[in-house]
Amino acid sequence: MAARSLFVVLAALLLPAPAQAERVTAEVAFHGELIHFSLDARVRAPADAVIAMLHDYENLANVFPLVQSAERRGSPRARVERVETHMRGCVLFVCQTLRHTLDIEHEGSGRFRGITVPDQSQARFGHFLWRIDQQASDPPLTRIRLDGRFQPELRIPPLIGRPLVRHMLEHELQDSIRRIENHLGAAP
Repeated sequence: MAARSLFVVLAALLLPAPAQAERVTAEVAFHGELIHFSLDARVRAPADAVIAMLHDYENLANVFPLVQSAERRGSPRARVERVETHMRGCVLFVCQTLRHTLDIEHEGSGRFRGITVPDQSQARFGHFLWRIDQQASDPPLTRIRLDGRFQPELRIPPLIGRPLVRHMLEHELQDSIRRIENHLGAAP
């Protein structure tokens, strides 16, 4: 099992990126214990369909490979949804599951802000900003931008762990875009 996990990681590091890479930019960097990530992608689907899919929390695991489950937990204030997710990620043969609760604010015009609720999460900090914009094109093309900063409670070893986690998260972000297009019936 460990040899298989190591092979998968090495293959992912050495194989070329998928053909959609010119439409997807995913970057992950560590600043101390803080993980900063960004995604800029174009999806062949209408913006309304993309937004609806990203806010269909009960089916979020179909879009984001790290998410095992997601569930609404009420609304702490107007235009804000509280969502609890359970995420599982593996690097080599080490897997971690963590609970992450977010307050997601709908700012309007395809803008959403997520703030981690630390006392209901296995995270010290999290701030996420999604921007989803319809592009003028035929067929419809939607630009998805995500910028986030996240600090889990668990410590990620700097020397080996961080490069592997960085690569895994970049891959997962790119895979999420492919899943969105596949689910919405768009040709990749």
